[in-house]
Amino acid sequence: MTVEPARIPRDLLRSAEARQSGLGYVSLTIEVPALDALAVLETLDESGARSYLETPARGIAFAAGAPIAGWEGSGPGRFAEADRWLAAIATQVASVGKAPRICARFPFHPSAEGGRQTSRLFLPAWQVLSH
Repeated sequence: MTVEPARIPRDLLRSAEARQSGLGYVSLTIEVPALDALAVLETLDESGARSYLETPARGIAFAAGAPIAGWEGSGPGRFAEADRWLAAIATQVASVGKAPRICARFPFHPSAEGGRQTSRLFLPAWQVLSH
């Protein structure tokens, strides 16, 4: 998929980059005609952790690239720790368009991963949402 240069709001992107002053992240959201999120995931063929979720009955698919920022935690305080990380990462992202989605994994069963219940959150380098 190629995005037409005229569709990228360059002035807003420059402003977001200036706000970050080289620190943190800039997120650019562009609406494009329908894409197959799984095909994008396969086409980019990146190494490392990636995510894919689909709900065919609702016509929703989400693909995400490797993490550029993340958090891991376990134990009974993991939800509070995750909330703190989410608040911190929100201050580090300047968004042009909709804010990026954070990918999450929270096991709830006590025997998950030997009782450690490791939870993970990450901000992916790229993401495609089709609905």
